[in-house]
Amino acid sequence: MADGTKKTTVYEDIKALLRARIEQGELAAGERVPSEYELGRQLGVSRHRTRLALRELEVEGYVVRRRGSGTYVAPVQGAFSASQPGLANTVVILFPKFENRYARRVVEGFIAYMGQASTPSIAYNFYSDHESEVKAMRSIVDSGVLGLVAWLEHDTPTTRAFLDSLRRRRFPIALVDRYFEGQSIDYVVSSNESMSYAITKALIEKGHRRIAFAGHKPSVSSVLDRYRGYERAMCEAAGDGGEAVDHALVLDLDAIWDNSRVTIRDVMALRDKPTAFVCMHDKVMQAVYRETLALGYSTPDEIAFASVDDMHPAGEQPPVPGAITVAQDAITVGAESARVLKDRIANPDAPVQCVYIEGGPIMGVGLTGCNTSSTSA
Repeated sequence: MADGTKKTTVYEDIKALLRARIEQGELAAGERVPSEYELGRQLGVSRHRTRLALRELEVEGYVVRRRGSGTYVAPVQGAFSASQPGLANTVVILFPKFENRYARRVVEGFIAYMGQASTPSIAYNFYSDHESEVKAMRSIVDSGVLGLVAWLEHDTPTTRAFLDSLRRRRFPIALVDRYFEGQSIDYVVSSNESMSYAITKALIEKGHRRIAFAGHKPSVSSVLDRYRGYERAMCEAAGDGGEAVDHALVLDLDAIWDNSRVTIRDVMALRDKPTAFVCMHDKVMQAVYRETLALGYSTPDEIAFASVDDMHPAGEQPPVPGAITVAQDAITVGAESARVLKDRIANPDAPVQCVYIEGGPIMGVGLTGCNTSSTSA
């Protein structure tokens, strides 16, 4: 459009309309939402478009779809109570309120698996902070649900203590996308270390030796594993006696978000500056890319980029020209978390499952690797 406004699709307009009605209280928690057919008739659109709108609202936690009954407005955060009827056979996936493709597809994989298993499921999202994670888990568990898959952001003593209490109570729970080291809780995550190792090695094979890592945050397992993959590849390249990682080239995740221009400017001012960046994910890569452009560097001639992510659909160009990328298999991550939870429900005393889902092929350098598979430890 001439004014630069992004044109929305019909199903996005339907989704926005329903979401506004829910958020404004016109449709209350527990109230039945018009069916796909009814919405199509009311709005004069096809059932396909209303189906897409309702499916995305379910993934985002606004509605609950009950087989044979219909679609209902989901409980608001903290609205679960132990007296709620009809939840004894229901499982929940709890995830932070991320507005990205990867998170949506993890939830889609979970819901699809549970649907095939004829198990009612609810996708419940929330704005993540230290206190709300435990509060949300506690309210869900107290509601009487059958089991919970949780995507947690904060590895705190309070969170660990609550997870330990669930294990003692033999309540079925599994973690997804993140895990807490040293804690005996089932989890399903992307094989972050092997994917990061693969893209770092691809940069090394293209001749890069000064490679920075952008987005370090050791308190988050997914980031720490990606750093470990980068470090392993750099150690191999350095050989015996060589310096594996120059820590002046390791950029903290929070610093990138808060003051990326200064951070990147400092790194690029080094006498022996990096020629490539391994980035924690696509958004970090975009931030670093913008700042290197502002400093006058061209991509990929002077600065190369690589990242692990699933922000852009397979086959589409990455957000940075010439970037090396490997996508997480989000659907499989979600589906496997559902399978692991079902196993835990069936056998509360079974050994802990630690499942790593490999990513897709490396894109951008004519190489393939990280074929999709899952492994358990």
